[in-house]
Amino acid sequence: MYAGPTAALTHQRLEPLKWLALISMVVDHAGKTVLPEWAAPCHAVGRLAFPLFIYIFAVRLALRPTLDVVYLRRLLPWAIIAQPAYTLISGAWVGNILCLLAAGAAAHLGARVALEGQRGRGLVVICAAVAAGAWCEYGPLGAALPAILAALHRRDPELAAGACGPLGFLAQIPMSTSMLPWNLWAVLASGPALLALQIPLKLPRLPRWAFYGFYPAHLYLLYGLTV
Repeated sequence: MYAGPTAALTHQRLEPLKWLALISMVVDHAGKTVLPEWAAPCHAVGRLAFPLFIYIFAVRLALRPTLDVVYLRRLLPWAIIAQPAYTLISGAWVGNILCLLAAGAAAHLGARVALEGQRGRGLVVICAAVAAGAWCEYGPLGAALPAILAALHRRDPELAAGACGPLGFLAQIPMSTSMLPWNLWAVLASGPALLALQIPLKLPRLPRWAFYGFYPAHLYLLYGLTV
């Protein structure tokens, strides 16, 4: 049995998951842009990225709940910077993953505020977060997952790790029914998440700005290679 979320999973143990999520994300986006002949398998590999990013995000919120406000401030500027490139690549006017994570931070904030006794204010924030999530890729369920997984992690870290893949898959179903067999790869994300609870693998920790800056940078680079 774990003594609590801090004993179960430290920030350092999350780093390998972040590297894996970044790599799978780049593979996915490369398949949509510069490697169209490999689009389907690249899409499958890319299905790991969303549940892993959401899981990492949720665990950090479980370790330090007030990070939801910090994440909102950090994510929104980078989400705005990334949106034009994301729209050009995807061909759809929906919010990118940073927009979704911002909505997820807001949903967590709303739930936290409601549990602290400010139910009306919390409900308003949750409704706004869900509405914002409906505009983003992965939809309202995707926006709710950080709060759901954070709550699960506080209760049982193994349950949260095991649930991130299936829940990530469910959030992806409305996106593209034609890619449903490939989307099933999202379920496999639970494997690395569970391993991170057991194996203290250490990788270099990315600077805080590196991930936020990398996301729009790689989108603009990939788009530039297609024009």
